[in-house]
Amino acid sequence: MTVKIDWLGLRIGAYGAAAALAVLTLFFGGLMLLLQLDRCGNSLMSEVLSPDGKQKVSVFARNCSPTVTGSIQASILRTGQSIDDQEGTLLIAVPKNTLSSWASQTAAVDFVWVDEQSLIVRHASTLTLNKAVSKSHGVKVEYLAIAP
Repeated sequence: MTVKIDWLGLRIGAYGAAAALAVLTLFFGGLMLLLQLDRCGNSLMSEVLSPDGKQKVSVFARNCSPTVTGSIQASILRTGQSIDDQEGTLLIAVPKNTLSSWASQTAAVDFVWVDEQSLIVRHASTLTLNKAVSKSHGVKVEYLAIAP
């Protein structure tokens, strides 16, 4: 027995209808997957206030996909501001060895305010700095790699 479906003026057999449904399902499923993979989440790790208390460094872990290693990121913000879902404006650091323990890497960055206009970022040499801004919000930033 052959089932015929009349769709948009076209006569499609049962196998054709099943194939069309499969293609549509794959298309929309793939589209939903792409939209889902584009979402990133930030988890606040710490905040370091400037000496005058007007600014702070917000340090956070950023994860964009369960299959991609996360990163340590930081932004200089005014006190009272909070991080959003954007990437860090000051620092983005990732482990050089993706097989190393991520938990051991999260403590590998330290922020020390020298004064209201100077900041020192000490980071483990096991991290790659994908972004290291030398001046942000009027604050001069110096980066020092340290042995783990």
